[in-house]
Amino acid sequence: MRTAFVDTLLRVRRLRQLERRAFPFLETLVDYDVVLVIGAAQRSGAPMTLKLLLAEGISSASTIQRRLRRLERLGAVIRVRSILDRRVWTLGLSPGVFTAYSRIGRRMRELAR
Repeated sequence: MRTAFVDTLLRVRRLRQLERRAFPFLETLVDYDVVLVIGAAQRSGAPMTLKLLLAEGISSASTIQRRLRRLERLGAVIRVRSILDRRVWTLGLSPGVFTAYSRIGRRMRELAR
């Protein structure tokens, strides 16, 4: 007998399958959190900096920096110098990753119905 709980688990499983196919480079929960926080800031138009990312409390500073460097090397995250303050780097998702997350967001809403 399928219950609402089982249906929810099946939806979450389908979503995770979508994420794994679309983002095979996301290996850890820290990777997921870093990408989600940067993407949310990018979506809202707010600049995301390393300092703000660290303030999220996702993990230790060294872990965040290591995972961020890896995501940059893979082309998932990009760093751009701030126009307002050339000492500051803003973080963003690459256009491909940002678009893919938008598609998954739509799919997630479909699965929630």
